[in-house]
Amino acid sequence: MGNISIAKMSLHNTGKIHGALRRAEESSAKAVVLTSRLLTFSEGGEPLNEKNSLSKILKNLIDLHFRTAQALFHCSLDSGIWPVNGDENQLSQLLYSVLHNAVQAIPDGTDGAREGTVTIHAENVSLTQPNEFSIAEGKYVKLSVIDNGIGIPADNLDKIFDPFYSTKDIYNRNGMGLGLSISRSIIRKHKGTIAVQSAEGEGTTVTMLIPAYIE
Repeated sequence: MGNISIAKMSLHNTGKIHGALRRAEESSAKAVVLTSRLLTFSEGGEPLNEKNSLSKILKNLIDLHFRTAQALFHCSLDSGIWPVNGDENQLSQLLYSVLHNAVQAIPDGTDGAREGTVTIHAENVSLTQPNEFSIAEGKYVKLSVIDNGIGIPADNLDKIFDPFYSTKDIYNRNGMGLGLSISRSIIRKHKGTIAVQSAEGEGTTVTMLIPAYIE
């Protein structure tokens, strides 16, 4: 709203108007994303149960959002990976948040460029009761996202799923720290689970179990 007011007061300066309107447009786009994330917490945010390809969702996300990221993606998903059962939009939001965090954890290298890797691995797992993940028995796709970034200090690991928590400086956040709390909310609604392992200076591994689609 402030940028729109600046534009209205700058009718004599088209360059300034363009910049103010561009910033207003970018802020509006961020508001759309934030609203979508908050709706995930609402009663109306229950997922649809549909057959989805993780390979397709990941390819679309990387092509659309991470093509220019200064990180090298390594994907290890073969044709034998089961389809998953869930809501394509919510699963896309889940994976986007995890991938975004992985890319942001990679420190800046030479000339401000990020130099690091994000490895994505998937495997089929069949769980019985009891199991180490404390979820229902059945078939799942186990998806791991591994980065070689800065890692998370041990005393912060129990806070990472808190809404608005961020390890970044409050004045230098890319987003509002909702990513992992949203991810946990989505995967719980899909009857799966998410876990994070990390060590400061050694990178982070996010492991998700998503129920497989059974014909």
